[in-house]
Amino acid sequence: RHSLRFGRLCLYLHDGQLDTDSLLKIFRWSDEFASAFLSLRAEDVKGGPIKIVEQIAPMLDSMAKVIDSAKPTPQKS
Repeated sequence: RHSLRFGRLCLYLHDGQLDTDSLLKIFRWSDEFASAFLSLRAEDVKGGPIKIVEQIAPMLDSMAKVIDSAKPTPQKS
């Protein structure tokens, strides 16, 4: 929807005097072909919800380590 509105705006601003390449670039300015699902591996997904629950503990441990490393060290006076 936003691509169409942006394309129409450009057509109006250029009085319809745009070549084919420009029109394609204008109307397809927001095309995104990357997918968040490309990094998923089938062996990680197998097992259903229990597999997800098993991954929570290691994630929490990793987050705790990051938080501990971000804490400022107390300075002696």
